[in-house]
Amino acid sequence: MKNDFTIKDVQDLAFEILKYIKEICEQHSINYYLAYGTLIGAVRHKGFIPWDDDIDIMMPREDFERLVVIMREFPHPYYRLISSETDNRFQVPLPKIIDSRTILIQDYDIVESIPLGVYVDIFLVDGAGDDYLDAVKHYDQAFLYYQLWKKSCLKLFPSSLSYLRGFLRWIKNLPYIVRGSKYYMKLLKEHNTTYEFSKSHYIATFETGTSDASKCIWKKTDFDNKTKLEFNGDLFQVPKEYEKILTGEYGDYMVLPDIDKQVSHHSYVLRWNEEFL
Repeated sequence: MKNDFTIKDVQDLAFEILKYIKEICEQHSINYYLAYGTLIGAVRHKGFIPWDDDIDIMMPREDFERLVVIMREFPHPYYRLISSETDNRFQVPLPKIIDSRTILIQDYDIVESIPLGVYVDIFLVDGAGDDYLDAVKHYDQAFLYYQLWKKSCLKLFPSSLSYLRGFLRWIKNLPYIVRGSKYYMKLLKEHNTTYEFSKSHYIATFETGTSDASKCIWKKTDFDNKTKLEFNGDLFQVPKEYEKILTGEYGDYMVLPDIDKQVSHHSYVLRWNEEFL
């Protein structure tokens, strides 16, 4: 990280976004849930995993669509919702709420279409039907579409590859790049909204890029009942069956990883946005 941002600085900025999300969701009866490493942090540390520097939440798509409308109607001075619904340039299946006082440039393999800031990721949850095996097949097809989407927005010269390998990979995937990420985003959304969330026995996060369907499909009843857990001294909404959900995703999530794995998995450059200075 540049400009002398510490991991604590980034955590503090992300946590303020989370508190804003909580406030707006409680005011408008929008469902959200702490998720993934953030949920582990709440259970195991009552806050951030010490070496983690981002926040993840889940939200049913129908609630997210209401959030889009509300944040458009009541804009915040610097928190912005970034998604394909709010910015046509951002054809990415993972919406974010960013702190636009900061500029964050990620070192990933895909093209960064618009400037981001410190953010909270929103993983959308969709219906997956009433039969588990059918839900798995539906997920596998979604994963295929996700892989095609990823091919459509690859960087020409990512830092993870040599210039030659990056160029050859880009040429190999040129048909997907020419077709464009917007096309594959449309395929993803049409496929992933096949089943109505409220009427499905199973639900799923179809757009995580995870190949193992079993880690992304749950019974809707696991999320129907909610409770709250402490995170950084405040209480946030989680599924009542959070232990079952975390065990299915991570196994024994209460065991700390080896010391050499206690590091952030995100690579980016971060600076203050001069427009807000």
